[in-house]
Amino acid sequence: EILHSTGDLQWSATDAKSGEVRDYSISKEDLALELQPSKDFAFKSVGNGKMVVAFDSTLTDELIHEGVVREFVHTVQEARKESQFQVDDRIKLFVSSSNEQTLRALKQHQHYVEQETLSTLTTGDTLVGSFVFQEGTHFRLEK
Repeated sequence: EILHSTGDLQWSATDAKSGEVRDYSISKEDLALELQPSKDFAFKSVGNGKMVVAFDSTLTDELIHEGVVREFVHTVQEARKESQFQVDDRIKLFVSSSNEQTLRALKQHQHYVEQETLSTLTTGDTLVGSFVFQEGTHFRLEK
């Protein structure tokens, strides 16, 4: 949400006892705005302090899975290059892992992995792999 003020802050309030309506006004010069950091948000001041950008920095399981999958795709691309496959070669990609979260992430994003690596992905816990992605996770490439 973007908050922007172009002038005075104005409002009316009704006294609960008398029913009298009072008008109030505060100018920008009367205000001092202080932002307090939150553990769930990251803040960055931009434009010589004229604007502050905040974003939720909470790492959800979905974000963690996406990060793992992107890192895996990058590792597979490097392995393709090291194995001297052509850029357009379709391959078979076999992955074994003792890490349930990694396997879950790869299965959840299987279409993305296959599309980005031009592969058919097979996962399991007993496959033998020649490349290491992370501790407990290995993969093998075949033409």
